[in-house]
Amino acid sequence: MPNHRLALAIAAALSIPCAHAGIILAPITVTATKEAAMPATDQLTEHTPFQSPKADAGEALRLIPGISGSRMGQHGIDPIIRGQTADQLNVLIDGGYVFAACPNRMDPPTSFGSLVLYDRVVVEKGVQSLLHGPGGSGGTILFERDTAEMAAEPGVRGRLSFGANDNGLHGEAGLDMLISNGQGYVRVLGEALNAGNYEDGDDNEVPSSMKKRAITLIGGYRFDSHSGVEASVDRSRVTDARYAGAGMDSPEDELTAYRFKGWAEALNGPVNGVKAELWRSDVDHVMDNFSLREPADPMMLRRSPTTSRTTGGRLILSSRLDRAEVDYGVDVRRVDRDAVLLNALSGDLLFRTWPDARQDNVGVFTQADVQTGVFGLLRGGLRVDRHESSIDSDLEGQSIATATAPWVPEGTAEAADRTRRDTQMSALLRYEHALNGSLTAFTGLSRTIRQPDATELYFYRPHMTERLIGNPSLDAEKHHQLDLGVVSQGPRLSYEAALFYDRVDDFILRDNLGTTLSFRNVRATLWGAELGAGYRLHDDLILSGALSYVRGRNDSDGRDLPQIPPLNGHLGVEYQPAQWLVGARTRFADKQTHIDTQGGVDTIETPAWAVLDLYGAYRMNRQVEVRAGVDNLFDRHYAEHVNRNYSALFGDPSERIYEPGRTLWARVNVTF
Repeated sequence: MPNHRLALAIAAALSIPCAHAGIILAPITVTATKEAAMPATDQLTEHTPFQSPKADAGEALRLIPGISGSRMGQHGIDPIIRGQTADQLNVLIDGGYVFAACPNRMDPPTSFGSLVLYDRVVVEKGVQSLLHGPGGSGGTILFERDTAEMAAEPGVRGRLSFGANDNGLHGEAGLDMLISNGQGYVRVLGEALNAGNYEDGDDNEVPSSMKKRAITLIGGYRFDSHSGVEASVDRSRVTDARYAGAGMDSPEDELTAYRFKGWAEALNGPVNGVKAELWRSDVDHVMDNFSLREPADPMMLRRSPTTSRTTGGRLILSSRLDRAEVDYGVDVRRVDRDAVLLNALSGDLLFRTWPDARQDNVGVFTQADVQTGVFGLLRGGLRVDRHESSIDSDLEGQSIATATAPWVPEGTAEAADRTRRDTQMSALLRYEHALNGSLTAFTGLSRTIRQPDATELYFYRPHMTERLIGNPSLDAEKHHQLDLGVVSQGPRLSYEAALFYDRVDDFILRDNLGTTLSFRNVRATLWGAELGAGYRLHDDLILSGALSYVRGRNDSDGRDLPQIPPLNGHLGVEYQPAQWLVGARTRFADKQTHIDTQGGVDTIETPAWAVLDLYGAYRMNRQVEVRAGVDNLFDRHYAEHVNRNYSALFGDPSERIYEPGRTLWARVNVTF
């Protein structure tokens, strides 16, 4: 898949330290492929200087302008892009899918990623490609590895990293080692992390401790520079994870993932490239309300074991037709989820919160990049998805009436005797044009479909005063989006700006229906803007800044949509002579008054806030780099608007969970 000149210009523009990245001390190599060419794309790596050690990848992603994250503790921060979250985002981990095993999203897919275990995290805002799978209306997050490319150079290489802070993260250690003879290769990656509770800006302890152990083994063979095969196994185990924003904690959360991929490029004939991928991701999750906290009622001890099994594959063929490059293929995905609530004292089954839900998707797609003259690039794509969703129709061999009714609501029981089937089409049209040597304009139109997930369809959480019940009659969300903007890279000033508009038919809204919380379809609109800029005052001195804004409306009821972040951004300055770097970065957010309290997610308006971070880096030699800094220098007491509310055991249930106060941190990277 050859590079485009226009794509190279755009990728180079986006690699500058303007809206989203600081200068990386190691040399930067910009490689532009058409998959990474589109504007509104950000990258984050472990080497980003202002990237302090984080217990969760979702928290690291919040450093990218336009990305927020919902906090329950230190583990499982759920990303939000352009006001959209959960299954409105596609998250791929080394090419495969992982779906949360917790109905309350203690373990979103990003919680299984890490900047230590992956070479980069790429964020595509909005819809830029149809190749990643169905949905992705808000954007796509890609945890990527370059193992096969790195293995082209024979030898042994590796990296050790050590990091810690004084406010929660006791220590994090990472290992990355690759052994290759230029064809066959083995790579081992590992991470060990211990975190305690952190303190907010008012010195209040926030329950958020956790432990993580992860290891990855990759083996592959390069037949030549254009073809090869690779297999990998990932194991990740999080234990004793506490959540200030949930009624339970998680004593155990474990992922086992298997992946296989094969590829062949530069082929002769009508098909010039082939890529095949297979994956299996198993997540086992346990929650309870007694092992990591003092129970409110010793006679109401509850335990909830849950599972998520994801199996899938993707086949992409590529052809070069004159001035066009065409990708086409098929992907399949099956997600099986099961969750129960048990009386921990007796072991009795109380409720089936996910009654053995199964969701299948088969998609066929085609996408073409067409060079229109010297300065234009047109991308067009279509995909058709066949979706099926069902739950257990014969619990323990008994009839629906006798077996299902006590454990699930009547509507869910009725849904057990039928399979939901839906066929939908998605489309994408984007155009980029280089107006001159430094300025590129782009615009895009898209239609994407987001099917309701197992929680929205089938979930059941009873409570004495309020129940949360899924709605098996929901329709799929249909997003119709327009975005446009410019990207510019000059000798001193570089900037990017984007506007977006999303009209959503059948938006799935969590809403209050009397004493019951459930989900229903409404008409909705989301719109907003993003701006980032960098100005080089001197060869070694750069100013940067970014702003992001999104607004969401429930047009059916004339209300605001919940969980929409306010205007937010950052201002920064970096000074980098030869081997060292210092920088300052102010993060801020406006107050949020556009809220919806009906669904139990938004409870109060949140005030504006601003914090100052300082950081520095020093490369001692070619092998050793030291970084250190302080986040929230003035120990401000603040909360992100999209954070979860406190559990009544730990704080005011109407208030958001507060962010960490002043945090000193350090990291050492050693390469060999």
